[in-house]
Amino acid sequence: MSMSAYRRRIFVSIEVFAILIVSAGLCEIALHVLNLPPAPTVGWKWETSPYKSDLYASKSDVNQLGLRGRPINYAKDDFVVVLVGDSYVEAGFQPKERMPERVLEDILKTKHRRDDIKVFSVASAGWGQDQEVLALSAYLAEFRADLVLMWLTPINDYWENGNIDRSVTKVAGRIKPTFDLRTGDIETPSFRSKLWLLLEALSARLHFGQGGTIEQLYLDDWLNHTPRSSLAPTSASSCPATEVGQLDIVDSSYPQITAVTGEDVANGRSHFSRFIRPLGARELYQIDITHRLIQKARDVAKRSGAQFKVLNTFDGELDKALKRVSCVRDATSGDLYKTDFSDMAFDFKDDAFRDVVLRVNISADKPTLVSSRDWHLNHEGNLVAMGALADRLMSDGLLERAGERAATKTSKRGPDLLQ
Repeated sequence: MSMSAYRRRIFVSIEVFAILIVSAGLCEIALHVLNLPPAPTVGWKWETSPYKSDLYASKSDVNQLGLRGRPINYAKDDFVVVLVGDSYVEAGFQPKERMPERVLEDILKTKHRRDDIKVFSVASAGWGQDQEVLALSAYLAEFRADLVLMWLTPINDYWENGNIDRSVTKVAGRIKPTFDLRTGDIETPSFRSKLWLLLEALSARLHFGQGGTIEQLYLDDWLNHTPRSSLAPTSASSCPATEVGQLDIVDSSYPQITAVTGEDVANGRSHFSRFIRPLGARELYQIDITHRLIQKARDVAKRSGAQFKVLNTFDGELDKALKRVSCVRDATSGDLYKTDFSDMAFDFKDDAFRDVVLRVNISADKPTLVSSRDWHLNHEGNLVAMGALADRLMSDGLLERAGERAATKTSKRGPDLLQ
């Protein structure tokens, strides 16, 4: 080949490459203008929450972070408490005046004469600790907190933290930020390139058929790189013969029951996952993630000079009902699994969390749930829980300012030092 022919071939290759680059750029611009394909929604706040009630969906009911709650305003000398959590804190199916933030503040002011207390919410229904940590970081980047209380909901938190989406079936739900043990951080999927997004959408169709979604593609990849499910089914003879549907557990009066669920138990996508015995590899993975996230939340609070506690309410109406569940049956596969709900937060009793977890008994004579099929606290439940919490905060000295806490510790150590 002559030198001139070789040069012409190089120039043609460069021209073709340039045309491809320009064409890809024009396609990218066109897809952005048309918003095709639309990027999956990652995470949610009040406005985009798939779990909020239409009865109380007002945009005016949000704070500066876009989360349900009163505006974050406080004076220099106010003691600021931040409630971090999910639907228990958000209370999206109740009027804003009955949110835990209002109830707790009112009880502290009326019963304990703490007029200097301000309580705010950093929460959204369906959140695990992953989104809670990110939201707490956003709050502390702009506002002050003297005490951060992360309300643990064991029936939800573990399986939520251990999945890249929120769904209790094999069908992917809303994608969310998720803690990844490979990187040691909370990873948030991003969708900058429309061309790449288009390729993912086509790949999802090829993998899962006409109804395949990008969310399903991400879920499939997530499950493939996390520990495989290794739950061991049990025999029917080791489970109570009385079977009760999952939503009828609270109404059941039988001392021991087998709960029947349509959730994806075998893949760790179920409210029961954390409490199956023996635990499988995926469930242990979910526990590890949950503990790491709580440690991250503690570190975030500590760097901002705030006290940090994990609020664990126990012995409530739901806890008592779940203690009667000895087994769960997967309605799809028919497999039975042993369960243990005797202590829903037992894994927080080791030294790493001994000084972090604040256990509050919310046993009551009156109904404290919205209904037997809605396991959120009603107004009476919030009054009981926040009343018990207020008493505990006062008795433990957790509403003392930093200088007051130091003086209290010094006075308590004094006699020991003199001996």
